[in-house]
Amino acid sequence: PVCCDLALRVLGPVPLVHLASAYELPGGEAVAKHFAARATVVVLPSGRSLEDTIAWLHEIGLGYQRTIKRGAGGHRKADAMIEWGEEHGYRAQVLGLRSEEAAHRRRRTAACGPVYTRRDGWTICTPIAHWTIDDVWAYHVAHE
Repeated sequence: PVCCDLALRVLGPVPLVHLASAYELPGGEAVAKHFAARATVVVLPSGRSLEDTIAWLHEIGLGYQRTIKRGAGGHRKADAMIEWGEEHGYRAQVLGLRSEEAAHRRRRTAACGPVYTRRDGWTICTPIAHWTIDDVWAYHVAHE
């Protein structure tokens, strides 16, 4: 929600795209409703049911989705977002990823910075890359 709010404050009424997952947490619909008055909220459906996802992960020898390293499974979500963007004339993404959450995010931010252009021409912006969890909650409190 913080990144969505920042994007809308800075960029105006850009579409917010959420790729649903088989592991979708309760509350995703509430976030979409919250932003619906300020932006177009697009929810891309998950490609698999939870049962299919679990079976697939076991089939390829992984315990759950987060253990996917740089293989095809890990890129499937990003590919779906890029496909949607290409179809709708967008070549940039604003992502709510924070560096402190994972080593690969720290490496990416250190190497590329919070705004970079990929080899395929897509511009990626991670405005809260250097934020701590306390920064995120402070933003929530300050902006209700």
